[in-house]
Amino acid sequence: MFNYYPADYVLPGTNVPAPEFGIFTSAEFLNRFNQVNDLLYNVDQPWNAEWWGPQPFPTTPSGTKSPALTTFLPDASNPDVLVDRLTRLFMHGAMRPEMRKTIVTAVGKLPANDPLRRVKMAVNLILVSVDYQVQK
Repeated sequence: MFNYYPADYVLPGTNVPAPEFGIFTSAEFLNRFNQVNDLLYNVDQPWNAEWWGPQPFPTTPSGTKSPALTTFLPDASNPDVLVDRLTRLFMHGAMRPEMRKTIVTAVGKLPANDPLRRVKMAVNLILVSVDYQVQK
């Protein structure tokens, strides 16, 4: 495989070999989570240093715009349809049933009259999942 994966790495507390997790640390997970969150929710608004103080760790380059995601708005009224479409796009249809159920439930709890919020939630949950970030 690739030389940057530690071949002898196992999941902590188990005997399960997982070399890909040797470089996917909790710090890397949080970094990726923050980048996805910034891209989806924060980059359209300038950092307000008066309210929040100096920006400690800018994760998204200045001037980056959030993706419009308008293509997915018609699907937002039905969380099952939305998650299935995003699963095909981001995970080649290989989302675990438990993960799918969790995301559909979370999206379904958001108001139906706010389709963009539903789409952003679904995209966010998929892109920050370990199943998406660690290719199998």
